[in-house]
Amino acid sequence: MSEMTTTMTTDPGEGGGFWKGGSGGGKSAGYPSGGLIRGDVTTVGRLQQAARQADVLAEQVQAALQLVHSAASTLPDRLAAADWGTDDITNAGTAVGDAVGGSQLDSEALTGLLEQLDVMDGAVGAAEQLGAEVLARRADGAAEAFVDA
Repeated sequence: MSEMTTTMTTDPGEGGGFWKGGSGGGKSAGYPSGGLIRGDVTTVGRLQQAARQADVLAEQVQAALQLVHSAASTLPDRLAAADWGTDDITNAGTAVGDAVGGSQLDSEALTGLLEQLDVMDGAVGAAEQLGAEVLARRADGAAEAFVDA
């Protein structure tokens, strides 16, 4: 899978960084005191700044979802091309691919994908244990693929 790094700017002077709310103490849409808007909305410029920050964040989320979708949808084919595997890993890879399908990665699909990635993590853990046992018994073949080196 591809590795992605996301950097988020924070304002250390306000103690809450990017998500620091205003002084009103209320809640707005589940976020403390206005969410993306730090402090009170006293000018159009502050509102515009918050809108721009939200736009940048939304673009980062969209890019991350596209990377996840691409990695998950191609996983079954990449696993099929590997010269190692277990039935559990193959089945988990297929379920990961099915979880995202051919469509956009929406909230429901993302939840299903996270569940299937947990299943895959368990299958990989079991395969690592199997690989360690196979190596300990000095078996032939590509058992090294099962051991995280």
